[in-house]
Amino acid sequence: MKSNNVINGTYGRVWVGGELWAEVDSFEAKVTVNYEDVNFANSGATYKKEIGWTGDGTMTIKKIYSRVQRTMANSVRNGIYPRLEIVGKV
Repeated sequence: MKSNNVINGTYGRVWVGGELWAEVDSFEAKVTVNYEDVNFANSGATYKKEIGWTGDGTMTIKKIYSRVQRTMANSVRNGIYPRLEIVGKV
């Protein structure tokens, strides 16, 4: 690992769906790919086939903008779970 590839800084911000959502101290996102074993006739090797993935993450928020919080809360109350793009910057 090269030290210049490590992100650090202050005044982190997170945009959700293109709108500034929060000021953060830290955020992290992880993706885990799930595989299953695949065998072929006349081959002693075991191969891997991607069958899906899961993602999770954490965020330490300094300030969340209330207009966004209200919008998300109203959507969830109405059974709407929007798919959103999350972008972070430090």
